[in-house]
Amino acid sequence: MELIINNSGPKSPFFYSTGVFIKDKFRASGFIYVHDTTGAYVPAGKNRLYCFEYKGLAQGDLCNKIMGFSSSPIVVNDHKYFPVN
Repeated sequence: MELIINNSGPKSPFFYSTGVFIKDKFRASGFIYVHDTTGAYVPAGKNRLYCFEYKGLAQGDLCNKIMGFSSSPIVVNDHKYFPVN
């Protein structure tokens, strides 16, 4: 896994932190915490933790089947966000 704490600055449309897999089937998928958003990046809003599935991964393969979350995803640009909190 790789941990990335992003702060793209005050003019950026989003500010988030991620912990994602960097290889194999779940590449670029894992957890994302959205600190703030000023648009439709994640419709559920800021200050939320999500299990994140990168586009191309079958829905629920990581977040439901492996991580055990029962929530339904919010889909944005074929990326899937499963609310955790």
